[in-house]
Amino acid sequence: GTWVLTPPIEGLGQVRTRYPIFPLHEHGNTAWKEVKALAELMMGKDANKDLRDIVEETREGEYGMELKLSGGGHEHYVQMDPNDLQRAESGAQTDFFKFSTEANGHQHYVFVQYKPVTKTWSLGWCTQGADLTKPCPYATVVSGSCSTTPVNCCPAQCPDGHNALAPSV
Repeated sequence: GTWVLTPPIEGLGQVRTRYPIFPLHEHGNTAWKEVKALAELMMGKDANKDLRDIVEETREGEYGMELKLSGGGHEHYVQMDPNDLQRAESGAQTDFFKFSTEANGHQHYVFVQYKPVTKTWSLGWCTQGADLTKPCPYATVVSGSCSTTPVNCCPAQCPDGHNALAPSV
């Protein structure tokens, strides 16, 4: 439920809230925790490998996959639809240009690569800025540095520090 009276606060006592305080997101509620616990049980590192493989294959084939772009203090997600996955796994296409979800007031335009031999995804480059339609001037970017002209772009990471790309569980 929602708080009408707060729990006792040291030195102040209970405070009556004028308007109910509702949770702003689902991450802390019981249903969210139960779903994440079930996902960890079925998909986590200690889960049954056969069950995990079946669930991943079924889920990816029907719904696609989210790749989590992490690092930099916050996360973004890159959606790979079922057709992207099919082309990647068959080797027909291994390079993808995608927009991330918006988080922390911005989004990214990323170059994502799939390696069929290792079945892994990697971040080729990442842009951040007002004009996300311009591709990264990859040829002008020196490894380990970021360019601000014509767009803010970095190889293998984002300008704000995202440096890991992996399927989200």
